[in-house]
Amino acid sequence: MAGKPIVFEKYFLVDHQVNIGVQLTDNKFYEDTAAIKFIQGDRLQLELYGDGLSHGVVTEAGAQVVITSKEAWALCRCHAVLEKEVIGKEMDLRLISQVDVQQRREYFRLDVCIPILYSIPEDQQLRGVYEEWNGKKLASGLIPSPAMIPCNEGFKVIDWNNGDEIKPCNANLSGGGLRFKMKDSLTPGTLVHLAIFLPLVPARVIYAVGAVVRANEIRLTWDKHSSYSTGIEFKFIDEKDRETIISYIFNEQRNKLREKAEKKG
Repeated sequence: MAGKPIVFEKYFLVDHQVNIGVQLTDNKFYEDTAAIKFIQGDRLQLELYGDGLSHGVVTEAGAQVVITSKEAWALCRCHAVLEKEVIGKEMDLRLISQVDVQQRREYFRLDVCIPILYSIPEDQQLRGVYEEWNGKKLASGLIPSPAMIPCNEGFKVIDWNNGDEIKPCNANLSGGGLRFKMKDSLTPGTLVHLAIFLPLVPARVIYAVGAVVRANEIRLTWDKHSSYSTGIEFKFIDEKDRETIISYIFNEQRNKLREKAEKKG
């Protein structure tokens, strides 16, 4: 007796980023990133980032593809076949295997309201960005912990550096990266310096470098200026700092569940 059909929509969601690996005719393996445009049953349509396939890459219908999503609390991997040759940025796939799900702590996400500073290095060379990040990380051990006080639904930083105040913003945070609203429109792959302030005891500032994976424009009728919901994946982060973020997320989740239970009780 045939098993239950796989509900692929549980694992692969529209607008989420995926990594793809395509088996080419010359036995080479081509890797890229894309966003999910459409999914229904076993049919999946992706939009490649940038200008599409790299120059010189040719695909054929029937090519084997591995698709991986790491948007939720797990890494989800599935095999697929290419329905037709890729022309432009669209890729049409048919999913053909079970979904391999690997739970990963760093992909556990939570909506938080915390102060975040970011800057965009003029020189996007990886080595230079790394050295700048490493210098900030080392220097952070020589300065006092940030002072944070409650502000609306989150916490704000007071008297930072030259007496600056840093207000909180809504962010979706995980040990692997974050998503938050910024005023700059950034292309996928852009490197960004991050300072993430966590309301711990004592308060902590986490320095990291992230790479933009996607940016969606947000337009509000009452605001003439556009903003962008930007997803960023950590490229450089101290593993102890990553664990600090994960522990903070788990503690916040437990607190929210406890508060919810107390309200019901």
